[in-house]
Amino acid sequence: MVRFPFLFIAGAAPLDFLNTEVMLDGQPADLMESGDDLLHWLAESGLATKAEIREMRAGSPSPLASWLKASLQLRAGLRASFARLADGHSLRDADLRPINDVLASTTGTLQLRRSASHPSLQFQPLAITPPLLIARATAEFLATANLTRIRQCKGEGCILFFHDSTKSHTRRWCSMAVCGNRTKVKAHYVRKRSAERTRRHR
Repeated sequence: MVRFPFLFIAGAAPLDFLNTEVMLDGQPADLMESGDDLLHWLAESGLATKAEIREMRAGSPSPLASWLKASLQLRAGLRASFARLADGHSLRDADLRPINDVLASTTGTLQLRRSASHPSLQFQPLAITPPLLIARATAEFLATANLTRIRQCKGEGCILFFHDSTKSHTRRWCSMAVCGNRTKVKAHYVRKRSAERTRRHR
């Protein structure tokens, strides 16, 4: 079976993760059907290195099924939170709970890491898991991004999210090539039909 390609159009990995739920031929579809899909997405998104992917695949017995379940539960919580942000609401404590639940279940140590300029203090988890990588990326995004620029595509029937990084802050579509042009074509058709009806009734 050919896997539908993942979409990386949101401008932020957490939103791209939400966009693994799409509409295909007018029906909801989940691109995250298996643990392998999850690892493919992590690799393509850049949230996991090749070495980390190899390490995650090497587990025995394989934890992929449980990781997939936990990641999809996290995605459901994030979808509700980002939908609120896209509607102009502020984050609530309840919106942070799915992320904090994953982060709280992670064990590890604080380490002082050497860098070119000066050392930095970092948390080093004992085990890298897909839910942790997604939760950590989402936490970093929420802590640093302008959350008033979270958008949901205005295309008819589209459920995709994105972060509007345009200078004018007027981005409306997940992709101009898809929803933007489709909406413009539909609007042109409606205007044309309206003009024809007006001429006929003169």
